[in-house]
Amino acid sequence: ARYKGGEGRIDGLWQIDEDLIGSPGGEGKGQELYGFRFTSWGNGIQWENTASAVMGLVHYQQKYQRDAPVAGLDEAISRARVSIRQLLQAYQAVPASVLGGNINAYIKNDHAADYPGGSDTGIGWTYLRYPHVAASTWAGLLLLYQHDDGAPVDDAANPFAPPRKPVPSKDKSDADDSCLPSGGGSGSKGGGGSPPPPSGGGGGGG
Repeated sequence: ARYKGGEGRIDGLWQIDEDLIGSPGGEGKGQELYGFRFTSWGNGIQWENTASAVMGLVHYQQKYQRDAPVAGLDEAISRARVSIRQLLQAYQAVPASVLGGNINAYIKNDHAADYPGGSDTGIGWTYLRYPHVAASTWAGLLLLYQHDDGAPVDDAANPFAPPRKPVPSKDKSDADDSCLPSGGGSGSKGGGGSPPPPSGGGGGGG
């Protein structure tokens, strides 16, 4: 079945998409994929959100599922993660969306079309069917966090978690601060005030 308008295709933010195009070599064409929309007004799985959402679901599964079980949680985690791995195998990257169609198709706002113009956020823009840096990065973080069902969780792969080792500090004489610049900023041993602005921007003024 093609889930472009089918019953059961959408459940909350959860969505099922079919990749009608596949990679340039045809790999992945016809695959049924599972993930999350950008918002409840949107249409089409957005893969950056899906990878980060699965990390959140895995965290809930590990910490709270035993005492406050959520029906279907384990299956949702597994299906979305398998979908991401299928995309990586087919495209050698994770696209923002597998739904085809250009910006003109998106403007028509026909979510039932075979090629609706990517994954509509529902709040004013779409993610078209291109390899996506953030989606690929979050996919990598998810697979570092937990690569498969039942595998151990590596909390250090969560970019919002405290690092295993503290960040080096110039204030500690025995700290390994070789990765930090030797002068300039107010926190350095050399003192000196604020660092210069990035190239191309002088800040303020008119």
